[in-house]
Amino acid sequence: MKNENRILTLTFVFLMAFLAIGTFIKADVKFSENENRYLQSKPKLSLENIFSGDFESKIESYLSDQIIGREFWVESMAAIENSMGIKDVNGTYVGYNDRLFQRVTKTEFDEERLESNLLSIKNFISELKSEPIDVKVLLAPTAALVYEDKLPKGALNFDENKAFEKALDFLGDNFIDVRNTMKESASRCTHSSYYAPKMSGVNKGDKYYLTDHHWTGYGAFLAYRDYAKSIGIYKKAKLSRYMYTNPEILTEDFQGSLFSKVLFTRYVKDAIEVPRKAVLSNYKVEIEGKTYDSILFLDRLNKKDKYEVFFGGNYPRVDITTKSKGEKLLIIKDSYANSFIPYGLTDFEKITMVDTRFYKENMLELAKNYDKILFLYGVSNFANEKLMMTASILG
Repeated sequence: MKNENRILTLTFVFLMAFLAIGTFIKADVKFSENENRYLQSKPKLSLENIFSGDFESKIESYLSDQIIGREFWVESMAAIENSMGIKDVNGTYVGYNDRLFQRVTKTEFDEERLESNLLSIKNFISELKSEPIDVKVLLAPTAALVYEDKLPKGALNFDENKAFEKALDFLGDNFIDVRNTMKESASRCTHSSYYAPKMSGVNKGDKYYLTDHHWTGYGAFLAYRDYAKSIGIYKKAKLSRYMYTNPEILTEDFQGSLFSKVLFTRYVKDAIEVPRKAVLSNYKVEIEGKTYDSILFLDRLNKKDKYEVFFGGNYPRVDITTKSKGEKLLIIKDSYANSFIPYGLTDFEKITMVDTRFYKENMLELAKNYDKILFLYGVSNFANEKLMMTASILG
């Protein structure tokens, strides 16, 4: 028995030594494609860093981020936790039918920031009252609200309905509530034949991806349909274009940000789709001083974060000029708008996207150049990210 203990101890020591030495001698990985983030590099050792506590904090992050065989350990730990019945893995709920959910509990949802951002928008609308500009606000509900019956038993979530009611109280008729639209249980084929002709079994009828927190092309379409109704451009004459245009499937090999948290290789892959009109190179797209002829960056389909196929990612400002004649739309947004915009390409002459996390110029002055303004965010992003709404909007 003593020999067995000695062998076990030595094995453990050698394993720890291998991990420690291997981690420090191997080349650092700068960027994790799976997690879509930059990893901690080796911290500089200095007396200043030691006494400030900065070194201790960074070395912990470094060992976590750069440990040799990291993805194997993450996947193994997630698999062990899942087999033990643990359904909260790295801040991701493992739900029924292979659906993953971003965990946002009451303590992780900033109600004060939600109110502050809503108040900023209310003030913004008030500032534009003398202008003939239609301002709307649309918050995308989370998949946890839309598919709450697929959440694991005992999963905690913030009071999302309360957040939506608060938005209604603050904004009134300026707010577009898409909760009921997203909760509709009918699949694509029964709800409409919009996606029926080409869509495979992957994501059929889903409003949100199985492995990512964003809405699918169908979810974005439903939200755009509600927006079109709210501003009076959803007419019977346009019904066929909205409902029966075959989508273009860009890939069926998408595993999103939530998959990267659990790395379960058994999980299905999602499909990314767009309306056919979005594939055409009929648009002038201006991003950071460069001009493109398409909103789609198809080379991003070869990367881990395939959602970047829309515009290549997020930027302070993107201007899209179409060949349609009509009004100009300004969208103040987060990444949910990236897959939303393809549905409005034939309804507006110009669409400008502005991301308040990066845009530093006077939003009020910019807004006066547009006929329609839409604030579009995922509800949890809206409350939790440092959007700097007041500073960027009011200048």
